[in-house]
Amino acid sequence: MIVLCEGPRGAGKSHLIDNFFAQNNDDRFMYYKWDFASLVETLGLEEKGEVIHYFSLANILTILEMGNTIFKDKVLILDRSIFSAYVWALYRKRLIRHELITEFMKILDSQLYSNCKLVYITRDDGISDFNRGNKDIFDKYENYNLEKQEFDKLFSMFSEYIDKREAGNSNIIFNNMFNTKSQYEFNKLLGSFVDK
Repeated sequence: MIVLCEGPRGAGKSHLIDNFFAQNNDDRFMYYKWDFASLVETLGLEEKGEVIHYFSLANILTILEMGNTIFKDKVLILDRSIFSAYVWALYRKRLIRHELITEFMKILDSQLYSNCKLVYITRDDGISDFNRGNKDIFDKYENYNLEKQEFDKLFSMFSEYIDKREAGNSNIIFNNMFNTKSQYEFNKLLGSFVDK
């Protein structure tokens, strides 16, 4: 099973996942977070729209394939994945919109996108932007609301794929309140994927 933890920058994805793995001792869970921003910076790909999109996509497709083959008996937790790749390609206008949508639909309709639990992490409306310091080279493009709009559009457009039960796919929305209760609820949610 693959758990795709998706959502805009500033929703608290990494914090929640890190907290889960700090208390988790179940070796059925595996965590994968690609250091994409660092590699983009090292390779000088930041302003190369098409190149950066396919650089990201190649890694994600490989991980999706591995999640259904080599790691099929594990719960592979991904901090950002295929939806983020397309959200950012659309948000940063890396390619023509209708081409990206067509390409993404082909992937979601394929065997690669199966046994996927999409956990869409948002933050409570009462939580405003905050300064996280210098995270990476994409800080200058960070806009929680604009990124969230792109996520919401894609989730609405592709709901039949992300909730396709016969493929083992489902979608869960998790509203992060940035408190210990949210951490507890998130840990319980991830734990439920092996309790079934």
